[in-house]
Amino acid sequence: MPIKFVKLPEDAKGIHYGLFYNASFISVISHFVKGDDGQFRKFATVSYQRKGFGRKLLVYLLEDALKVWT
Repeated sequence: MPIKFVKLPEDAKGIHYGLFYNASFISVISHFVKGDDGQFRKFATVSYQRKGFGRKLLVYLLEDALKVWT
């Protein structure tokens, strides 16, 4: 899909995480924080689905978020 398909007006306010494997960008997740609330958006993995890459990226994001909230 073209970039405009996934682009949101508030993208600049999010923290975006990506995962590379064999020099290819394969997974992305965006974290948007508003006050004490956080929301994950745009969570996707291509080509390497069901291999645990998305889970690794999500765990990394959660650990990173906990540094801010604790």
